[in-house]
Amino acid sequence: MNEARRLVIVDEWSGKYMINNEIYSSLAHKLAIKSQDLKHIPVPAILFIENMDGNGKDRNKVKYAQISKLPEKWQDILKQVTGQNFCYMVEIFKKNIENMTWSQVVLVIYRELRKIDTDGELKSYDIEEFGEIAYNLGTDWDGKNRIIPNLLEVDGNWELMRQPRLFEDEMAIRRVK
Repeated sequence: MNEARRLVIVDEWSGKYMINNEIYSSLAHKLAIKSQDLKHIPVPAILFIENMDGNGKDRNKVKYAQISKLPEKWQDILKQVTGQNFCYMVEIFKKNIENMTWSQVVLVIYRELRKIDTDGELKSYDIEEFGEIAYNLGTDWDGKNRIIPNLLEVDGNWELMRQPRLFEDEMAIRRVK
């Protein structure tokens, strides 16, 4: 990678928060290209960091990541330090995703990006989850040993993500695909 474009200039870091734009920004860019719901996302304006030892809980529910808007002061400071405009920060809780499959991590990033509305403001889930995830994958998409399709590999097509349901005719699902 071109040294002038590197966001992080230290090669080793043992702190609690680690910038990891190289992996997650690339993933977010691919998701924004392939998913209609994310076409408006300003991926270059998102700073991705990993919380290396936080447990990310909210009311006893595990959090995998959380997005927030950066205060104007921090936007200005980061612009001076990095030369880039960051408006949002996605904090990924490393301990909570370390046993996930890559397909599940892709969905974690998708969920956080979906929270950026077309007006740039942050919104919450439709219900306890985004509708397309709950309908097509169920609310246990994040379960250990759960195998789900990779959203990028199906080009953002939720019908191809759809999982069989109890008492549902599997042939009907195949006809949809």
